[in-house]
Amino acid sequence: MTMMRRTLPIILIAILAAHEGWAADSREPPPIYLNQSGFNLGKPKRFTAPTLPDGTFFQVVNRVAGKVVHEGTIEKHIGDFSDFNPQSADEFVVKAGGFTSFPFRIGHGWFERVTYQNAVNFMIDSRHYVGTYKKPCVGSFGWRDDHHFAFELRTLVPQYLSNPVAYERMPSQITYPKPQRGLWGALQPYQEDAPDVVKLIHWGADVTVTQELTHEFLKGDLAYFLYAWPQLKRWLPEQNYRAVLQYVQATWEQPTADRKYPYDRSPEHNLFALKTRLGTTKGELPPGHSVMPNLLMYEVAKQCLETNARLPVPNLGEIDGETGFGRCRQFQSPLRRDKLPDAEKFFNAAHRQVQWMVENLDWEDPQTTKGQRMSEHVTMTGLACFLQLHPDRAPAGLRKKINDWARVAVRRSNNMWDFRRLTDEGRWTPSGDKHTMWNEPGNVVGFPACALAAAPFVDDPSLRARLHELAISHMDNCFGRNPCGRHFSYDARREIEGCDLGWYSHLPGGIGKLGDVRFVLDGAPKHVHYPYHPEAGNYGWTEGWVNFNTAFNLSLAYMAKADTELTLQQKDGAVVVRLRAPLNFDYEKRETARVELHLEDGSAQEITLHEESASSAFFTGSLTPQEKPVSASYGYGYLATEAVLE
Repeated sequence: MTMMRRTLPIILIAILAAHEGWAADSREPPPIYLNQSGFNLGKPKRFTAPTLPDGTFFQVVNRVAGKVVHEGTIEKHIGDFSDFNPQSADEFVVKAGGFTSFPFRIGHGWFERVTYQNAVNFMIDSRHYVGTYKKPCVGSFGWRDDHHFAFELRTLVPQYLSNPVAYERMPSQITYPKPQRGLWGALQPYQEDAPDVVKLIHWGADVTVTQELTHEFLKGDLAYFLYAWPQLKRWLPEQNYRAVLQYVQATWEQPTADRKYPYDRSPEHNLFALKTRLGTTKGELPPGHSVMPNLLMYEVAKQCLETNARLPVPNLGEIDGETGFGRCRQFQSPLRRDKLPDAEKFFNAAHRQVQWMVENLDWEDPQTTKGQRMSEHVTMTGLACFLQLHPDRAPAGLRKKINDWARVAVRRSNNMWDFRRLTDEGRWTPSGDKHTMWNEPGNVVGFPACALAAAPFVDDPSLRARLHELAISHMDNCFGRNPCGRHFSYDARREIEGCDLGWYSHLPGGIGKLGDVRFVLDGAPKHVHYPYHPEAGNYGWTEGWVNFNTAFNLSLAYMAKADTELTLQQKDGAVVVRLRAPLNFDYEKRETARVELHLEDGSAQEITLHEESASSAFFTGSLTPQEKPVSASYGYGYLATEAVLE
């Protein structure tokens, strides 16, 4: 019955509510707004109290023990208890001005603990033809209602590359669907023991190749599959790589699309061409969308350098004369990389696109940032990745451009919600005056990816720290720190540990048919709710969309990257490997992690690390001196975290 709840008639919902307790909650939230589920240890913990004046005293109270454990004062309607980091599994509440907040918990990787599986669940359920709704849906390819700009592979691949162990240990839910001619089946099946995230990546690539989809976004996303191949190939047959590579080579420069796509504004589809048109608030044509595909294809295409030095992105190969595929000296294992002709064409296309963006994008114009709605992440992640991978070849002014974006984003977030507004003049969201205009959950949950991609290249430490704070505040906004006091998902109370109020309503039908799908981001506060008008209630359009959830997925990837640290240290004649990553999802048992070591002889091996205690952020392991590594890595490529033994 749980899976049917979103499609039941309203009257039946009311009848069942008396017996089941799962109807939409009509309670009004207390005017102390915070993340209803909880907070990560060592991270920002802030709340908004719109009705309480400056100087109001607040207390954090252990709900189980009934004791005050932290105190502070509210300034500019914000309370901050970031330095409160209890080693406790108890629930807490904030009390101030006669009000008591919803309860919450604080733990290692708490946010990841309550979101990772949910994020994957959504992508499983919302697949076209094989998810929770089996019939054809218009404008849908790999996922229902995805059109061409859901950017599924652009977000699923980074999720996996940033925190692979977390996704590999999830329970398996997907089985291979029988191939359907013309829909999927061009790629041979994966191994059944593959992680679900790998099966989803396979699904996205398979649909594009099988249906011969040639929109620049869809074929461009195949670059992520090829780039991630060294991490995918343990579960996928070699034929997958060959088929995708062949398709990319055949279509990359093709200027025409195979069909008319809904909302398509691309003037042509050659991915080597300069892209100068900006899309609308629909989110259908974000600036710089070709940067990442060309950057990643450049990494796939180029030859192995004549050196044994450790490379920042270990994916270069020299040709094996028999197979035609790459074998990298550094790792002494096949990386399946091809020497593609004219590899520099990919780099040059990305470089020219970034240079145009540096010279022409005006961050003061909201249409270049928040006005792109859920697709804004495409722009900043591309700019940041170019600077990360090619700092010495980047166009002049790129670093300044990223810093300029950060200053605008921070300036527009100077308010009691720590929420980046659309403009400086009072427009908070891009939702228009019409009741049916833009719903923007993806705009909010995609912002952390932008902020954390930019942060490493921001020169001012205080500005950089503020970006990290804003990344958290925007996820808190999704989890109830907003003028409505509700989580963006209608089903939050049933699906997310600790959440008290879900969104007001949901759309059972729509093109995406998301009624039975788990973890749908249904709605977000509209412009009428800000700065503080909860009385506006359930205003504006409400409808989940895969394009919102993929923006959330990408933020998970960049949050994992930002929270991962890796060290190698000589100690008592051994080498100690220590990893901190969002991996402690079970606070009752010692879990394991895995990192890759790169040894002095040029070989590579994996080592299993063990959690230092049942509830710890750190995982450790040691090696004998005979196995002395020169470096180690967790994750892969531009989302890997690396350490070098000094």
